[in-house]
Amino acid sequence: MKTLLQIDASVRKTDNPVHKYNSISKSIAQSFIRSWMDRGIDTNIIQRDVGVNPPDFITNDWIAAVFTAEEVRTEEQKSLLALSDSLIDELVQADIIVISSPMYNYGMPAALKAWFDQIIRINKTFTFDLARGITP
Repeated sequence: MKTLLQIDASVRKTDNPVHKYNSISKSIAQSFIRSWMDRGIDTNIIQRDVGVNPPDFITNDWIAAVFTAEEVRTEEQKSLLALSDSLIDELVQADIIVISSPMYNYGMPAALKAWFDQIIRINKTFTFDLARGITP
């Protein structure tokens, strides 16, 4: 079985009868997913709509929790990282990732950037040698 992670970033809905213009990016993602499913591949779909339910922005306390060793984190720090851990778990499960995003003011929506900030974590999804320092 394959697992497909669908991340939607538009604040618009595809099935909104009130507005003339619905989410084009979500419609394109749905079209891809329908085509994928038509191939007959047994697929579990994890759907996360960050446009409608945006993740929290990172804060100074969140960063402090990330840089605190897991075994000595306080309950508050664990709570601050719970969403991040959940989003990373979804990412780890995924064989296929479909990200649908509009372009707001010539860039990605803040909610999608917040999702990336939550999943890109030192010693969790990437490593960095702080002793190495910055080289020109």
